Amino acid sequence: MCLPCTNFADIGSDHAKLPAALLSAGIIEKAYITDINEAPLGNSRLAIEKEGLTSRCVFLHGDGLTVLGRNMPDGIAVCGMGGETVIRILSEGRDYAQAAGYLVLQPMTDKDLVSLYLNENGFAVTGEAMVRDGRLFYHIIRAKYTGKASENMSRYDAMFSPVLIEKRDPIMKAYLSFRLEMAQTTADNIRRSTSLKLLDEMNEQIRQIKERLDSYEIRKDN
Repeated sequence: MCLPCTNFADIGSDHAKLPAALLSAGIIEKAYITDINEAPLGNSRLAIEKEGLTSRCVFLHGDGLTVLGRNMPDGIAVCGMGGETVIRILSEGRDYAQAAGYLVLQPMTDKDLVSLYLNENGFAVTGEAMVRDGRLFYHIIRAKYTGKASENMSRYDAMFSPVLIEKRDPIMKAYLSFRLEMAQTTADNIRRSTSLKLLDEMNEQIRQIKERLDSYEIRKDN
């Protein structure tokens, strides 16, 4: 998901595995490696030093994009954080996010909130991918600022990528099945309570997921 560029920033790098891989592969020329905590930043230094890449890296201790100061990277990664934290970082570092050639975002939670934020704030999604590790699913988004707000995005399109569904992505199908199982279990538990409003919400989620799963079979039959 990371495109070739000169200067790349990994925000909240933690272990520097991403910039190390990109530098070693020749995808980027220079990396800004940041973390809000000193200990992970120290681990990043050691990892980069072990790979012999120190001369091509700048290590910055601080929160979000503003720690970059006057440095304006071409590519930015904000990965492995909750969706609300991703949104806060983009909002507080708006100038950096808008100037970058691309953003690579991997929210651990609230992917729908991140998609809605991008949609409402002039960022176009230029690529999406989903990877799986057992029962864990990770959604990755590549976006670029265009300044144009997109059409209104439904909550469920924000939650479940229409692009990946249209491509019949097998991991997205597995994710839909996983979420359907969770929603059905939640609905069964709610039926034993008196929360009819919440039950209606879960039934709607089940309907939306089934509709998207059905689209896989429809295209298969065609």
